[in-house]
Amino acid sequence: MAAAGLQSLAIPILVIVFSILFLTCRRRRPALRLPPSPIALPIIGHLHHLTPIPHQSLHKLSKRYGDLIGLRLGSVPCIVASSSSITKEIMRMQETAWSDRPQFRVVSYTSPTAAPTSSSRPTVPTGGS
Repeated sequence: MAAAGLQSLAIPILVIVFSILFLTCRRRRPALRLPPSPIALPIIGHLHHLTPIPHQSLHKLSKRYGDLIGLRLGSVPCIVASSSSITKEIMRMQETAWSDRPQFRVVSYTSPTAAPTSSSRPTVPTGGS
């Protein structure tokens, strides 16, 4: 008789415990103001929206959701800026996040405004043997 009483109480207790856990975990998340995004799947995120030619699928998504899109590629959150004005605004607003990053050698080759440093100056081979 006692076992039947415990079994009848087990389900309501489990429901109460899981609902309390669900509500407390839900309240702890901060409210983020994220850009619009398409529907994501639980584990892969938005990877199902990308085709073998990703720049075309990102272009289609930007035509539908706007110039700034929030994507989750697997478990990695990403933001896609598909216009130069949005990109410039992001770089201007987040300047401190970018200023302390090291300058790579490729920047001196690709950017006309980057000042060459002694470590990034390309070496030219001499004609001697």
